[in-house]
Amino acid sequence: MDEEFLERAPRLKAVFYAAGSVRYFTTPELWRRGVRVSSAHAINAIPVAEYALGAVLLGLKHFWHYNRLVRTQRGFPVERPVVGAYGGKIGLLGYGTVARELRARLRAFQVEVLAHDPLLAQAEAAHEGVRLVSLEELFATSDVVSIHAKLNPDSYGLVTAPMLRRLRHAATLINTACGELINENDLVAVLSERPDLQAVLDVASPEPPVRNSPLYELPNVALTPHIAGSLGRECLRLGEAMVDEFERYVAGRPLRWEIKTQ
Repeated sequence: MDEEFLERAPRLKAVFYAAGSVRYFTTPELWRRGVRVSSAHAINAIPVAEYALGAVLLGLKHFWHYNRLVRTQRGFPVERPVVGAYGGKIGLLGYGTVARELRARLRAFQVEVLAHDPLLAQAEAAHEGVRLVSLEELFATSDVVSIHAKLNPDSYGLVTAPMLRRLRHAATLINTACGELINENDLVAVLSERPDLQAVLDVASPEPPVRNSPLYELPNVALTPHIAGSLGRECLRLGEAMVDEFERYVAGRPLRWEIKTQ
């Protein structure tokens, strides 16, 4: 919605976007003109958090490891380490909307939640019931690391081999955020070295991975085709949220999901 577009829409007062990020269509000119923008990004965070929760719980139970073991041994393994959610440590890399939704769902389980986010204040972390830690501690002490950081120049390729090698034995790495947050070559190298680790990737870079990518072959990688966000019936919830916003706007009531700044 650049200057040329806005010149052709001089009476535009508000945009109600039934999806996530608005960065690809908003412009300085749009904000300068005072056009109000509301997005269903917080609503889209719900299914992403639900996907991540499922992966977290399966990771704590070492689901993928035992699934492979049963298939290769053609039977149940004799020794099964004690694993599960009770007392587990969940590390959240980034503490935005999706991470907050995930943290809320984790309250039903007796787990400790760690977080690394430079923008998260200590007081707010305490209120949220998460323990702020360094990036190094997050990877070294978590049973499951779930990535929810935003992609920017500082976070591009943030997860590298030194971080991945810190992961605990049989740890699970989940990425529902953005493939570019992980150095894929480093990920492939470490997963090849460490068959005890498990990666659950709903995003990749590029997306989908190239046809000869080792991610397709590594047994300790679970790939899904960017399905964590709203799909099918879940998209109705996005539209309903924006219809509600429009009705609030017409009635002069405060908007629930308005984006104030960029």
